[in-house]
Amino acid sequence: MSYTTPLPNSTTIQQVKNNLFRMQIWNDYVYSKGNCLIGNCFLLMTSTDSSDPGLKIGMALLEGAFGVVGSFGSFGGFACCFMCAEVESWTTSTPPDLNSTFASMLLRFQHSSVAFDGQCATYSVDPESYWYKPFSYNGTTMVLGDLASITFPTENDPEFIDMALAALDGLDIAIWRSILNEKCWLTEWLSSYGGPTFGMDASNDPDAWARSFIGDYPAYYVTWAYVPKKGMFSPASWEMYEWNIGFGATKYKSNSIPDAACQYLFIDSTDNHIINPDGLVTRRTVFEQWGIRTTSLNQIV
Repeated sequence: MSYTTPLPNSTTIQQVKNNLFRMQIWNDYVYSKGNCLIGNCFLLMTSTDSSDPGLKIGMALLEGAFGVVGSFGSFGGFACCFMCAEVESWTTSTPPDLNSTFASMLLRFQHSSVAFDGQCATYSVDPESYWYKPFSYNGTTMVLGDLASITFPTENDPEFIDMALAALDGLDIAIWRSILNEKCWLTEWLSSYGGPTFGMDASNDPDAWARSFIGDYPAYYVTWAYVPKKGMFSPASWEMYEWNIGFGATKYKSNSIPDAACQYLFIDSTDNHIINPDGLVTRRTVFEQWGIRTTSLNQIV
């Protein structure tokens, strides 16, 4: 079944205006509840929010929040596409205020949120003039007039709050990812010969050892590989690999991020072993998927 964008008339134009206004209200709600998450991250990291992370980080924070909208209701697809595509368009068509330099991530986030409201207001003044303006995001393309076919929730709709709570989680993850990428390194600890940290007898449980180790050193990530027997003098074993996240390790000090930051951030210790169901992400996500810069050091033995 093909989809046709509704034609502009008094009813459809008003519906687009209503949805743009509701998106502004929802965006403001997310900002008002979410701005403290930036301060929380810096405090747990024992760092200060004292520099402008730039346009792309402001965009990433909004997309972290807006991206969850697509999983909600019949309205989610078009709403998410419009909201995220509008933010992505700032790379080539930046709202004038965002060309300024701000003193902190908090101010960058605030001005980015206000800029989104401003863009919604611009479209709302005369939706018909922008009716066929395209918005593309994650393989979906729509035009502004498609907002006439959906109904974005109002503040008294339970879905408004559910969606806002999910957006706050998405925003929190985007904040931590941005700050860890800015401030931290992943350090792989190598043995004195440059290989795995050590070998463990094949009869032992590497997962149990890793869980115990991470209990003592919360900023670490441990993986392992089974090495079959290679002869009389090379029995089967588990090769253990250790990484930590920190502010730049030295041979004598890991400089790991604080334990409190780890306790807030990580859901698990090893795969499928939950230690904090209210955590933000898995350890594997941070160490393997967030693109944090890496280095390696030989352990002193």
